[in-house]
Amino acid sequence: HWHAVRVATPWGSADTADLNWNAAAVPGSPAADASWGLWAKINRWALDWQADLGKVVTPDIQLDRFRCAGSWRAPELVLTNLDASLYSGGLSGRARLDVASRELEAGARFDFEAHQLSRLLPPVLQTRLQEIQWQRPPRAAFQARVVLPSWTHPPPDWAAQLLPSLRLAGDFSLGPSSFRGLSLDSAQSRFAYSNRSEEHT
Repeated sequence: HWHAVRVATPWGSADTADLNWNAAAVPGSPAADASWGLWAKINRWALDWQADLGKVVTPDIQLDRFRCAGSWRAPELVLTNLDASLYSGGLSGRARLDVASRELEAGARFDFEAHQLSRLLPPVLQTRLQEIQWQRPPRAAFQARVVLPSWTHPPPDWAAQLLPSLRLAGDFSLGPSSFRGLSLDSAQSRFAYSNRSEEHT
């Protein structure tokens, strides 16, 4: 167990930090090779951890609180019990990454002010988000699957390269709002995005 206050790193800071972790040597995955990049260096380790951070500040995001747990068993990295308080709302979710195939699966529910994080989204999703204004943030949930770029030779435009493999589905509901200048008392919808196409119901 590790506890600290007023933690500062090159990537951000936290007022408080509580970490628990376990590590053990294991046979590892026989599929590990140079294409795994830095992941190959921890192939023969099994890792489990829990983290609880208070008042996190980074260049891209600010969190009132962040908690999560996870594990590593090559080739699979799993993030569980993610729970964050941010921008007058919350976020909960899970994720799984297969390092060998580079496939990332993630799911989450949230009701924070999403406009605060729009710059982190792919351009096509930034455009859709900017078209919507609301009095209170909507409640939304999604499931996503995407294949990440090469661990060893990521292309310069790696974010754009994600779109062909991106599969996204979810739903949302919100109260008084506007969309492209049209006022709404309330709205709810399911959505799906795949292979550069979109569906809404």
